Amino acid sequence: MMKTFAELNFPGRLIAVEGLDGSGKSTQIYLLKRWLEAEGIKVYFSEWNSSELVKSATSKGKKRELLTPTTFSLIHATDFADRYERHLLPLLRAGYVVLCDRYIFTAFARDVVRAFDEIGDHEDIANALASVGAEVAVHPVSWSGSV
Repeated sequence: MMKTFAELNFPGRLIAVEGLDGSGKSTQIYLLKRWLEAEGIKVYFSEWNSSELVKSATSKGKKRELLTPTTFSLIHATDFADRYERHLLPLLRAGYVVLCDRYIFTAFARDVVRAFDEIGDHEDIANALASVGAEVAVHPVSWSGSV
């Protein structure tokens, strides 16, 4: 099993916010960022699909409808890997609180929906999502240590 950042003795902390579009994620994370900075805490903000490696390719591909579900998945994996290696890990090691407006779970959810969309059975999507119990839905949420 993978170790958490705290178990790796990284002095920083990662706070990831996931949710539906328009649910207030960006607003809440912005308010948290301002509060942490006012408290004198070093903060870094990262958002979904922001890696310079893939940002323009993703935008162009979406507009022209050129991206297959597999291509979307690979682009988002590249985006995450680049942000993780170049920004998130070094800043966590340096003691920053890293705020992520979406994290890896967004990619998982979207890949599942795209796979179902390719099959074309939207009833199966609803049934699959409805069958997930609360204990599974909140599993990625955990808290250890303090800010």
